[in-house]
Amino acid sequence: MLGTTQAVDLVEGGMKVNALLECTSVVVNHCIAEHSSVGELQQHLINLLAPVAVKYDLALVVFSSDVTCGGAGQVILFNLLGTALEPSPVTPMEYGPWALLQGSIKAAFKSSPTRNSSKVVVMPSLSIDGINQATLFPHNQLTMQTA
Repeated sequence: MLGTTQAVDLVEGGMKVNALLECTSVVVNHCIAEHSSVGELQQHLINLLAPVAVKYDLALVVFSSDVTCGGAGQVILFNLLGTALEPSPVTPMEYGPWALLQGSIKAAFKSSPTRNSSKVVVMPSLSIDGINQATLFPHNQLTMQTA
């Protein structure tokens, strides 16, 4: 993954047409890049939303901390599942599980009667298919709610 991705998954709002919304909620799913962290994502959200909250006199509450105070309404960010997940650690390639997998693949190719090859190179890869990853494995879901 080249960077943290986000997808707006659920939006909920008004009760009828042509009426101002009293309360709106949005669920935003974030897949955090392996080189980033939950803290970095949270700080990015604060940096992004604080100027908007100040401009429109909104209180901004981010993960139980008051960031701005305002009288026109509030924006509340919280972790929907209760526990934010850090990105998975990078698997070492020189030893451990990767070395075992790599050795097994090389041995299978070397002993194969049709592929008899001792020059097989096994390389790790990282899928950057954010759509399927976000659908199958919701890694970190953060919710933004306005009132």
